[in-house]
Amino acid sequence: MVELERRYEHFCVLTQNVDGLHDVAGSRNLIELHGNIWKLRCTQCGRVRMNRDVPLALLPYCAECRGLLRPHIVWFGESLHAEDLSRSEDGLRSCELLLIIGTSGVVYPAASFASVARAAGAFVVEINLERTPTSALVDVSVQGRAKDLLPLLL
Repeated sequence: MVELERRYEHFCVLTQNVDGLHDVAGSRNLIELHGNIWKLRCTQCGRVRMNRDVPLALLPYCAECRGLLRPHIVWFGESLHAEDLSRSEDGLRSCELLLIIGTSGVVYPAASFASVARAAGAFVVEINLERTPTSALVDVSVQGRAKDLLPLLL
């Protein structure tokens, strides 16, 4: 993914993963829809900062305002961050190619991304171990391991 980003100026990674591995790998134009477990967000002032402490101190506090810190992830029942959603929608409506890789295709709003991009004229490719509900909505659905298929795109 990082190599694709290097080759294409307007390449963007939208991910539901919270593991932070896209960032560690070097992705720069990255939208982490569900947040990043290695970041902490202050419940009082809203500041977000990277923290790779293991284990995390019990009841960590913000160095700026002393508010309680929490993982910068979206828990079930919480809304996605408006800025991430807006950036995602902008990218989907302006992309020429959307690669949907390794997802069940059932978690919204990401499950709607194929339809949004196709409606805007993008060519949509799904790469997954098996067919998903999204498979019928894409231009091409390829079954296999992403680690085997993605290098072929280069």
